[in-house]
Amino acid sequence: MRHPRLAALLVGLLSFSPASAQTARGKVAQSVPQVTGNFLEQTGAQVRFARFNKMPTALTDALRSAITPGVPTSLRTIPFFAGQFWLGATPYPYFMVGGDPQRGSETRINTDAIPISFFFEEWLDANGKNISISVAPVLRKTLNSPDFVKSAYGNGFGQFGDAVQRAEFFGVMKDTWHTTLNQPRLLTPVTVIVPFGQSQVFQLPDGKFVATLNGDFFNSQLSTLLQFEGQKPQELPLFLSNNVFLYFGDPGNCCVLGFHTAFDASTPGHPAIQTYAWASWASEGIFSSFADITPLSHEISEWRNDPFVNNAAPAWQFPNGRGCQGNLETGDPVKVLSNSTFPVTLHGFTYHPQSEALLQWFTREDPSSAFKGAYSYPDTSVLTGPAQDCATE
Repeated sequence: MRHPRLAALLVGLLSFSPASAQTARGKVAQSVPQVTGNFLEQTGAQVRFARFNKMPTALTDALRSAITPGVPTSLRTIPFFAGQFWLGATPYPYFMVGGDPQRGSETRINTDAIPISFFFEEWLDANGKNISISVAPVLRKTLNSPDFVKSAYGNGFGQFGDAVQRAEFFGVMKDTWHTTLNQPRLLTPVTVIVPFGQSQVFQLPDGKFVATLNGDFFNSQLSTLLQFEGQKPQELPLFLSNNVFLYFGDPGNCCVLGFHTAFDASTPGHPAIQTYAWASWASEGIFSSFADITPLSHEISEWRNDPFVNNAAPAWQFPNGRGCQGNLETGDPVKVLSNSTFPVTLHGFTYHPQSEALLQWFTREDPSSAFKGAYSYPDTSVLTGPAQDCATE
């Protein structure tokens, strides 16, 4: 555990009395409204995920040189391999986490878990005390989930994201090929003080609190935390929260449940790329087709398949026909479907990781060379054919 000074600084802000919080900056805190379990969806919220590309061109060039035979490199980042596919006369290069599937062996990657709880200045419970939403009640379940614990899948034994990657490279990989996340090192828990005007908080019928939070405010907090924790480009930091979702701009533009990103972490003479992700646990019933680790599995799988947030793909249409994208984000095509999750039971608890679109879906490969000719995994029935080109007017 690191940086107790930072934790003491942030948690120390909680030492004032509820009365002072209620009148912070002359503003009066409000009681939390009680709502139905699917209130967010009833009021128009849609499940969203985000990706932030903060990579300068020079680092993308450094990535390419790092996999060029005979070219020395000092680039520091997570282990990765590169590939390329074509659609017509257009090449689409990509980078993915792990070692070369054709060479086999297991690649292990260190991870850090940073638990994030929230204290809301603006919102009060029935007893007049400021609301806090802690990640502690779900932290152990998160760290014992299929994202980090190996179990049996149709194509072998491994972590959930590893099973997805093995499905898409099934035709070329050696059987020994795996990409495994080491059990996260638990860093000092952090409490973020949320000021007036940056959130909405609701109480569900079972007493749980749910919050929507200004994503720009939250991103600024993560930037500070990364600086205090120290950047480790060879590791994956994971920021974890509980029932706190993001909006950007209009509070009605909800809800982002997770994101992943990469940024320039270079020092003079030493190029480096830091990747990281944030995801929130989602209690069952808040969203009709997402629960518990669905957001985290979505982000980890997308990080595995697009770690530097620069893998382009031919423009594809969402399976429900609403909108298009042009990137290799494996969770996004499936997130719009009602049957998007795949139940996995571990330690007596049934988790709901999200099935993912495979590489062959994006490449329009027909028939698919993936495991059992699939286009999605582990549920091969979610996507039964390759992507459709983006419809144009």
